[in-house]
Amino acid sequence: MQKLEEINQELKLHISLLERSIEKHKRLIRKREKELEQVKNEFEHNIFNVSSLSNKCTKQDVEMSILRIENASLNEELRLLRENINHCQEQQRRLRKDYD
Repeated sequence: MQKLEEINQELKLHISLLERSIEKHKRLIRKREKELEQVKNEFEHNIFNVSSLSNKCTKQDVEMSILRIENASLNEELRLLRENINHCQEQQRRLRKDYD
C-alpha cells in the first residue's frame, strides 16, 4: 500500500511537471503565432508598398516617355524656326544687297 502511494505521488508529480511543460509550450506557441502574424502583416504591407511603388514607377515611366516625345517635338519645332529665321535673314541680306 505504501508502495502504491509512493507511485501515485510520483505519477502526480510527473503529471504536474508535464502540465507545466504543456503550458509553457502553449505560451511559446502563442508567442510564435503572434510573431508569425506580425511578420505576415509586415510582409503584406511590404507587398502593398512594392505594388504602389511599381505603379508609381510605371506612371513615371509613361510620363517620361510623354516628356521625351514632347521634347523631341519641341526640338524639331525649334530647328524649323531657326531654319526659317536663317532663311529670312538670308533674304534680308539679298534685298539689302539688291537695294544698295
